[in-house]
Amino acid sequence: MSATPSPNDEQNVSLARPGAGLPTVESWIFRHLGMPLISALMCRETALAKFDREGRRALELARNVPPSRLSEPVLIDRISGIEDSSRHWSIAMTLQHLIIVGKGIRLTVKALNLGKVPDREVRIEDVKPDPVTGPEILEAFASWLDSYPKGLLELPWPDSPKLAHPWFGPMSADRWFKLNAIHNGIHRKQIEAIIAGLPPSNEPICGGSGNGIACASL
Repeated sequence: MSATPSPNDEQNVSLARPGAGLPTVESWIFRHLGMPLISALMCRETALAKFDREGRRALELARNVPPSRLSEPVLIDRISGIEDSSRHWSIAMTLQHLIIVGKGIRLTVKALNLGKVPDREVRIEDVKPDPVTGPEILEAFASWLDSYPKGLLELPWPDSPKLAHPWFGPMSADRWFKLNAIHNGIHRKQIEAIIAGLPPSNEPICGGSGNGIACASL
């Protein structure tokens, strides 16, 4: 008897093209209500703290998964803030995506603070992760979290110029900076959903750095 195909098998997954975007209503809400409210109500210090908190929570979740399973893609239900093409990622892919987007936003924020508009179009399809990303991403992500805040809060933060986001329209440095914090939180939820969807395994896992923490099975 042949094995029942898994919904996570590549040949069984059909997704929209990268860059297809969010559902129309969700995109409108984010663009006209969500981002303006976040920009008005969240100060930059709070945004930086949220970026760090969500990132370190994502890292903690990843460190509690057996290394061999970090590269295992899982098809999840779409969560708010991610497009359909991003529903079949591994934990390692998700962390790599956070680095790619985070570094791009940091460069954008610094350029806009200097009065320069980056000479590039922001495209969602350009920030998708590499499917072969492996456990080495944990160290890279930890280093990224440590390096991200250096010098940012001391920037002048002018209201203009702006750079357009494909979903949210023209945004100032301040709004891009706050988006980065929200983005970490969205993909922390994605990692939680990926972990929940991993098939059971008897492979041991050890929380955190493994120092004095008992191992269990996923």
